[in-house]
Amino acid sequence: RTRAEQRTMRLALLLGLVVFAAADEANAAAADADLAALEKELHEVRARLSSAEAARSSIEAQSAAAKSQADKALAEQRQAAAAAADRAKEAAAARQTAQEAATAAAATRKTAEREIEGLKARLVEAQAELTSLKSDLQRSQAALEPLRLELAATI
Repeated sequence: RTRAEQRTMRLALLLGLVVFAAADEANAAAADADLAALEKELHEVRARLSSAEAARSSIEAQSAAAKSQADKALAEQRQAAAAAADRAKEAAAARQTAQEAATAAAATRKTAEREIEGLKARLVEAQAELTSLKSDLQRSQAALEPLRLELAATI
């Protein structure tokens, strides 16, 4: 081969290397952009997860408070019913009062039970949302891993 042909081949090889390097840099920039977008999405999912966990904790606290109030109200109503039963032994009018107290206790308990059931339903919804957010987080992390590996390989 002539010198000119060898130079031409060398220039063609150098040009190929330059083009390959530019394409590699473009791929790295695209991978960086994808990584940034996924990290942003991961941050958003984590924020929603944190919010869902806070909501779940709040609902659990409300449920516990409602149960405590129901138990307290029931205990108070039972005490009132016992006192009314003692008075009922003394007179028929006292028996009527005891029956009214027992009815009020049952109504209070039913109201508290309905409130507890509502809070339990909200807790189930919050747990479902938490499960969904955890799943989203896992998918985001799984999608982010190949990009991190690719970025590490290009660096």
